[in-house]
Amino acid sequence: LKEKHLHEYDTFDVNWGIWATDILSQPSHMHDLLVNRGPPISISNLFRPRSVPVETAFENFNYMSRINADIVTSMLGEIPMIRSYFENSIRNSEDGLTRLHMLENFLRIHEIQFRINSEVTSMPTETASSRRILSNVINVEDFEHMDTN
Repeated sequence: LKEKHLHEYDTFDVNWGIWATDILSQPSHMHDLLVNRGPPISISNLFRPRSVPVETAFENFNYMSRINADIVTSMLGEIPMIRSYFENSIRNSEDGLTRLHMLENFLRIHEIQFRINSEVTSMPTETASSRRILSNVINVEDFEHMDTN
């Protein structure tokens, strides 16, 4: 294990033993695979990568910087589309609210008309006593509204 990764990691001898113990605690059919991988995450803080030549470090840094710049540029390019989506959603919500208010007003008007109609249709019908009272009313000719021409 140490011979395999000595050029990649720098650590104390005891840490190589911890890593080996971790590998041996796994099923035997996985040992070769685990030897070829890096240290497990649980002990990775005990291993320090070996120094990398300055030129390689700068190349890696430049490469990662270009990738980060591309990601940021791409994400910034998405902002107008996202803004448009939210503006349309807000506009649609406002249109929906306007329509909801119109429907509410329409229903309130019809509710009032229904109440008026039900009051009119629920007026008392003619009864024997109402006919008796009506029979006492005298029919008088209307002189006030006669045409005098």
